[in-house]
Amino acid sequence: MKREVGFEQKRSRWEIYRDMLSTTPTNKTRLFYATNTSYKLFKRYLNDLLEREFLEITSNIRYRKRVVEIYQMTKAGKDFLSALNQMFTLWKGEPI
Repeated sequence: MKREVGFEQKRSRWEIYRDMLSTTPTNKTRLFYATNTSYKLFKRYLNDLLEREFLEITSNIRYRKRVVEIYQMTKAGKDFLSALNQMFTLWKGEPI
């Protein structure tokens, strides 16, 4: 099947995880922008990373009369990101 010119192939879940983990420490909005997906998918991926303890909420800061949660990568998250980068390097033959 021939691909249309100008259309990119969909990213895998692993690529989206990598994008999210590479963006930390940051707030939820910046993580959402990093995924470049729908909010429904973003919530699923964020919950996956939090449940597996690859991400944690490290602090709540006040910003313009509201509380903003800051997400930080954990030690397990750093190990996971390193493994993802190694996998992509081996698979594509180029560093990411």
